[in-house]
Amino acid sequence: MKLINHIREQPFMLFFYGASFLLLYEWLNPLKYITDTEKISVFIFFVALSLCNYALKMNMIASMLLKWIYIFSSIHFLYMDTPFLSGRWITDFLGKAVKDIGLFWAMDIYRLSLEFRSVLFFILLWLLCYLVYYWVFIQKRIFLFFFMTLLYITVVDTFSPYDASNAIMRTSVIGFLFISILAMERVRIKEFPTEQRLLTKKWVSIFVLAVLAVATTAYFLPKVGPQWPDPVPFLKGYANSVAGKEGSSHIQKVGYGINDSQLGGPFIGDETVVFYANSPKKHYWRIETKDFYSGKGWEVSEKINAVSIDEGQFSLFHYNDRVATTLLHSNIQFVEPSIHLMYPLSVTSMKLNEEVTLKVNPLTEKLYPYRGEGMEEISGYQLAYMYPTFQVEELQESPSDLVQDNEQFKRRYTQLPPSLPARIGDLARDITKEASNRYEQVKAIERYFEVNPYIYDTQNVAVPDDEEDYVDQFLFETQRGYCDNFSTSMVVMLRTLNIPSRWVKGYTYGKAVDSIDDEYTRYEITQNDAHSWVEVYFPNIGWVPFEPTKSFSNPYNFTYDTPSLSSSSSSLNEQDRTFVLGEKKEQKEELKKQVSVKKESETHFSWRTIIISVVILLGAVAFVYFTKNKWLYRVLIILYKRRRDEKAFQDAYLSLLKQLEKQGIKRGDGQTLSQYAKYVDHYFESWEMSTLTERYERTLYRKDDTSKEWNESVELWENLIKKTSS
Repeated sequence: MKLINHIREQPFMLFFYGASFLLLYEWLNPLKYITDTEKISVFIFFVALSLCNYALKMNMIASMLLKWIYIFSSIHFLYMDTPFLSGRWITDFLGKAVKDIGLFWAMDIYRLSLEFRSVLFFILLWLLCYLVYYWVFIQKRIFLFFFMTLLYITVVDTFSPYDASNAIMRTSVIGFLFISILAMERVRIKEFPTEQRLLTKKWVSIFVLAVLAVATTAYFLPKVGPQWPDPVPFLKGYANSVAGKEGSSHIQKVGYGINDSQLGGPFIGDETVVFYANSPKKHYWRIETKDFYSGKGWEVSEKINAVSIDEGQFSLFHYNDRVATTLLHSNIQFVEPSIHLMYPLSVTSMKLNEEVTLKVNPLTEKLYPYRGEGMEEISGYQLAYMYPTFQVEELQESPSDLVQDNEQFKRRYTQLPPSLPARIGDLARDITKEASNRYEQVKAIERYFEVNPYIYDTQNVAVPDDEEDYVDQFLFETQRGYCDNFSTSMVVMLRTLNIPSRWVKGYTYGKAVDSIDDEYTRYEITQNDAHSWVEVYFPNIGWVPFEPTKSFSNPYNFTYDTPSLSSSSSSLNEQDRTFVLGEKKEQKEELKKQVSVKKESETHFSWRTIIISVVILLGAVAFVYFTKNKWLYRVLIILYKRRRDEKAFQDAYLSLLKQLEKQGIKRGDGQTLSQYAKYVDHYFESWEMSTLTERYERTLYRKDDTSKEWNESVELWENLIKKTSS
């Protein structure tokens, strides 16, 4: 009954408590996305319980007792399986509490138990509820907390998978209504202290309609896209590198990593040198392949133990003897010893600098250096390999519908997840509808990324949602990404056509830094050269590499057997050439426009321009604020001196009182205007304020001619206004 009577007296109390709860809810809702916190409802209910205690005006001791009972019962519900408040329960809880308090005192917070962390979180929510109660019901101000809530959810939206679009709208509507109604409450308390309620249905309707109209308009109006490079990926990558985290695909630092199950997200560059290679030709350096696409990234379809191989003879041949090859040798030297061994296509031998056993995983083709039962880092090695030259005619002999007879092989390298969107396969079939053999199909898909407006970008790269496919997002939504996006998309599209293909990762050939002799060049390979590409299986050839990533080119040679091609090949080549040139011409014009717009955008919205503008604006605001005593009185004189209307005297006099109060000459409680005027005259050692006040009171109480009194008093008023600025 007490609460009901209170609500009847102050009907907007219910709104205040409800809005406070909704703002606090926006702090708790994202926790399941940004932490490993579960059962968020337990904490949400605690917030509701705390606000109810304040609404019911519960005794402080009773309120604290109720909250602690709830906290202990929640800890029991979340973590403990012994009977609640039994002897064993109390012993276990106190034992953990003593240990955790010691860890907390030593600032070893990473070893705190989940129970103790939850208790601390409950206490934090307890304090936060009190702060909100204090801001709303004592100070009658909520703007600071409203602003902090908006800032929090926007930051969480930026740095986590949590989508705060609806949360921002909810918070904005609730917050602006909250601010409006609290502002009217402050007016009531200050100006109409005897009035129990100032807000009428009319005023509330105006507030609600205004806020909803603005929010709805803002929601449906077109939004301008980002006008300058997003700094968030750099902050994410830097934080990740400082923390020393690896294996995260959402926020990462460029370089070779072992976890590819969750692809996507930005990364920052890293010029750290990994190894040097003395080699006669440019080629990619393979480390491993992966065959299982999950819809989010790449994994290995089955666990296979690495097997020992003879250091002198390898079986890592990727194509048969129909491919023309040249025997080459290279020397690899690591900057820091490593267990990750990279190699070109079709290695014939490898000699390691250290005495270790070499093993290979038959599925991923990843090499491992072992000493005894454990892996051993090595400093370098020398290898021999067969450098290929692929003949297009040989590749064109593979029919488009030919699939390997080996069922296990076919199942492994044409695997796709059941949830793969159908439009990916539709796109692949549309791209290759004019192709008559496997090579033409592969080249058509490889060329598709080149002639269409896909953008190579390492920063503004999206991460697929839980129900979103990684390839589908790239092909149809963002069309922006780096090598993982391009190579994965090509493999998946080829597999929709039943073409065996696999995803390969390693390094590009790097940068030539020195010429050793007429044959060998020294290449420097950094973390920035980490790369992924595609290998496609041709039954009459073997595994052949392809490069779909925009701005990268395949380092291997593809040649025709004779200068004079067959009519069919010539016709095909001419068609390809006409198609590519026509498409490229259109694309170049389009890209020129995009680049022009981008450059213009970057010119107008560069970080430097923005920072300078913000600094100038803040400087101007600060200058205006701190010098207001020097110019504000001039503005007031201009506003009131020439006015001769009925309210001119009253408005001018009230503005004078405000200026005096701002200068520290405050009117005391219960002090009449006459008494205050004498105090002001004593302060300024003059008589002007008393005379001005006497005339003002005559217009106020005796209803003398206001215009006449103001005309005679304007000079006194102007002198006093000037004194407030001195």
